[in-house]
Amino acid sequence: MAAAERVTVGQLMSLRHLLEVPAAGEAARHRTDEQLEDLRRAEFDPAESTGEATYSANQDFHLVLLRATGNPLLEVITAPLFRVLATRFGRDHAPDGFWSCVADDHAELHDLVAARDSDGAITAMRRHLDHLTGAYLQMDRLSRG
Repeated sequence: MAAAERVTVGQLMSLRHLLEVPAAGEAARHRTDEQLEDLRRAEFDPAESTGEATYSANQDFHLVLLRATGNPLLEVITAPLFRVLATRFGRDHAPDGFWSCVADDHAELHDLVAARDSDGAITAMRRHLDHLTGAYLQMDRLSRG
């Protein structure tokens, strides 16, 4: 990922769509009760959580979801991607309402995974990543000045 600065937001998000959308469906099918509880713990209230704690909870949510697929390679493959996301986008530049939207999306994903609704989880993850794309484009522009 040494060339991460040359990778576009579109390319980063395309990779996330390729990996995380089907993973959400797999997580709904294969999650354990313990993983479901871990997913709940990774949710956050944007009114009560700020800064690094919010970002950390956000990343934890996605990692728990990947673990819930039952395929440990997904976490290994996505680790470099999450490192790029963590360093590339200025979290201080998140648009208004960003973290509220993320929290709402995560709550919906949790409920769908809890219900073992694979198709619903796939759709919700696709929508969640679409929400993120616009915000990441804005954060990328602001961080590059």
